[in-house]
Amino acid sequence: MLLVAMLALGTATFAWFTSSTTATAKKLSVKTVKASELQVSSASVDWTDSLEYNRQNVTLKPVSSDDGTNWFAADAAEKANSTANLDTVSDVSSNLGSYVLVDQLNVRNNGEAAVNDVTISFSISELEAGASGKYFRMALVPVTTKGGTPVASDFAANVYAAASDSADAIATYTAKSGETPASITTTTINAASGASVEKNIGNLTAKGTEGSVKFFNLYLWFEGQDTDCKDATAGNSTPDIEFSVTGDTVQA
Repeated sequence: MLLVAMLALGTATFAWFTSSTTATAKKLSVKTVKASELQVSSASVDWTDSLEYNRQNVTLKPVSSDDGTNWFAADAAEKANSTANLDTVSDVSSNLGSYVLVDQLNVRNNGEAAVNDVTISFSISELEAGASGKYFRMALVPVTTKGGTPVASDFAANVYAAASDSADAIATYTAKSGETPASITTTTINAASGASVEKNIGNLTAKGTEGSVKFFNLYLWFEGQDTDCKDATAGNSTPDIEFSVTGDTVQA
């Protein structure tokens, strides 16, 4: 069971907070069912059929990315408007601990027979603190190697929210230089509904062969560019996110 409780406190416009925002990620776990040959691993935990991440009390601040590699943070220009202070935008890609919970969910077949139709299932909900608004994001992104760098298009295509949502994520940032003002470019990221997901990742060949393992990077964050990430909806949480991995063993 993947349990993630998110609490957002602060003031924000343009989805950026002008004071501190926190999020608590409680103990995370993943299990495999149906095909006993399936195993999972994370960045720090080796292959097992019952994985515990033990990532608790992680404090997060709003952040934005369109590719899962370059991440940007900012402050709101002021509480009463909907413009970010571009002079406060910073690239936080090398220090994500305060902004993004980053891990892995890797899947392999440890059996002698192939496993077909391997599926990662999960469900995201978000409790509303305020009239409306959902700004939590989760991405489960395929990569070619353990902990590898995601392809930008793969990241964008594998972002989920509690309900279908869109935000113009920051793609690049240019700092102020002389008389040239600071600027950003953005890319629209369409988050798919995570209310009930069965993500089919294909077939896994017999253990030890090419095609028996698939790697995924896991990201959890508050999308700062989402216009719902503001005072009126602060305090949202995402309870009871559950992952399970299933598949059908091929009979000889």
